Formats: sequence, structure tokens, C-alpha cells
Amino acid sequence: MRWPSPWGEGFPGWHLECSAMSRKYLGATFDIHGGGLDLMFPHHECEIAQNEASSTPSTGARFWLHNNMLTVNGQKMSKSLGNFVTLTEMFQGQSAALSQAYSPMTLRFFFLQAQYRSPIDLSDDALQAARKGFRKLMNGLRLLDSGKLEMRNEELVIETEKLAANSQQLLALSQKPFEFLNDDLNTPRAVAAVFDLLKRFNTLAASPAALAEVSPEAVAEASAAYRAIVSDILGLRDEPRASAEDLLTLALGFYQEAKSEKAYDKVDQIRTALKGQGIVIKDTKTGVEWAYSEE
Repeated sequence: MRWPSPWGEGFPGWHLECSAMSRKYLGATFDIHGGGLDLMFPHHECEIAQNEASSTPSTGARFWLHNNMLTVNGQKMSKSLGNFVTLTEMFQGQSAALSQAYSPMTLRFFFLQAQYRSPIDLSDDALQAARKGFRKLMNGLRLLDSGKLEMRNEELVIETEKLAANSQQLLALSQKPFEFLNDDLNTPRAVAAVFDLLKRFNTLAASPAALAEVSPEAVAEASAAYRAIVSDILGLRDEPRASAEDLLTLALGFYQEAKSEKAYDKVDQIRTALKGQGIVIKDTKTGVEWAYSEE
């Protein structure tokens, strides 16, 4: 619908409610206005025109972020096509399009793997991959909490130049995710950079010699950056599991008992049962540990 005017064609006034509400609740100027690409014209352009023509001229928002479309298995999400998935169906696994239920954090990580202006395709395979990626990042937080990156061999003598170079390299690696986020919220590249940092952490945790070649200050700063980007900025949290720690402690106790008795059939049964719940057992020099399965 369009109307003629002395200044050109005009558009319906339904855009006016957005300008009115933002002025009332956010003021003449605010930071971010979101919406889909399909709203860029005419809706948002009309909002800006109204804001500029008001008694307190402004563009309204400083930044206009337009997200691209979501498809399902390559098709537009539509009830008529039968591929419409609600959040409740997603979290309870009640959709024919899904092989299982997926958690809110898995879905959040799935969306973070695409830049907001890029289209993103929802599929069971993609959600499976997102679940694995999310668990890897949670294992990274568990690694930082374990204190393994603080266990240093003070007897090792490291060249000052080598220590400085390795420390600087780790710090540069820890800043990459922030650089990508500052580049138009490029979350997929930021996530990839976080995985690069986690890979470095795993290397340091597995090698006392490698850990000794990086300063404690650099490790602490890089660890803080990892926590900030994963938990505070990307908003990823370990998901609550009812009495999970108690149940795992009990299972690991049975596992150690079976190993000491050389009841290897029971050892395999416990490993298989825990793996079915997304948990893997790791035998280390210092004892038995567990981690989320990344498969």
C-alpha cells in the first residue's frame, strides 16, 4: 500500500508504533535495533524517516542489525510444509525432524556458528555437530577449573626470550575471538578462534615442559579471556544435571573397584553405559577422570 504525496510515495503508518515505543522506553537515541532482513525496507527505513522528521531528529538506533533467514533442511520453515519446529518440540525431542531432544545451550551454540547476516539451515546433523562443539567448550571450562594449567615444574630452566615469545603468542591467541566479534559480530570466526585457544590449553595441560615455557601470568590472562568469551559474551553455561556429580562419583568408584578386581567385563559395561550418557572415562597417571564425550 502506497499513497502519493508532494515529496514522493508514502507508506502506511504502521511503522509509527515502533518509533513511538522506542522514544518512550529507550529515548530518542539508543544503541541497537534488531530485525530480519525483510524488515530493512520499508519498515526500518520508514522508522528512520519518522525519527528524523520528529521534533527531536535522530536516526533512532546507532546500529541496525538485520539477521538473515532460518531454513530447515534447506527449505523455508513453514507449517504448511510440516517442517515447523517449536522450541518446546526442540527441547523435548517431539519433532519428526529430530532424532533426539536438544538443549537450549546446544541451540544457542548452533546459532552462534553463523554470522547474523548469513542464512542458517537447521538440521538434525547440524544440531548434532553443535552439541559436540558445545561440549568441547564446556570441557575447556572444566580444564581451567581443574588447576592443571597451574601445575608447573619449577626445576625446568627456560630461556627468557623463548618464555616471552611463547607467552606473547598465547596472549595474541586469546585476543583473536574479541577481534572477530568486533568485526560486525563475526561469531563463527570468534568460535573457531576459541577452539584454537582451547587446543593450545589442551597441549599445555598434557605437557609439563610446554606449560613451563609460558609464563603463569600469560596463562592466567588467557584463561580469563576464555571464560569471558565463552560464559559472559557468548552466554554458554554448563547445563544442570540432577545429582550428576554424585552419580558420576559412584560410577567411577564401581569402575575403579572392577579394575582392581580385574573384572574387565564390568569395566567395559560401565564405560559403555556412561558413554551412552555422553560421558567418557579417562585413566590417567593420577587416577580416574571423566569428560563429556565429543563424539
